[in-house]
Amino acid sequence: MPRPKPTKDLKPYFQTLEDLENPFDWSDFFGNDNPVVLDVGAGRGLFLFNASGASPDKNFLGMEIDYREGRRAATRLLKAERPNARVLGGDARIAFDKFIPDSSISEVHVYFPDPWWKKRH
Repeated sequence: MPRPKPTKDLKPYFQTLEDLENPFDWSDFFGNDNPVVLDVGAGRGLFLFNASGASPDKNFLGMEIDYREGRRAATRLLKAERPNARVLGGDARIAFDKFIPDSSISEVHVYFPDPWWKKRH
């Protein structure tokens, strides 16, 4: 998949911590009151893509610190028209501390996020 241009507006599929309001409200963010599933370290969004298609009755938020990868995931969701999935660019620790209300997440998934970025794999 080609890289999305960093100037392309991918909202609401891709947002950053700076875009969020405090206090944060899931129903405003997704436009419904469905349960929220969180994917920490979403990468290119494979889990988000598959799970959001399989469970349209749930909302999915992928958190990704690498904006390029997060934008790739958001582009995939946009093309597939998945209104129940979003990607949040930024540090998950900050999101948990400042924005995500206690007891507001129904599931949390962490699939091998890479804490040591490398120039080449």
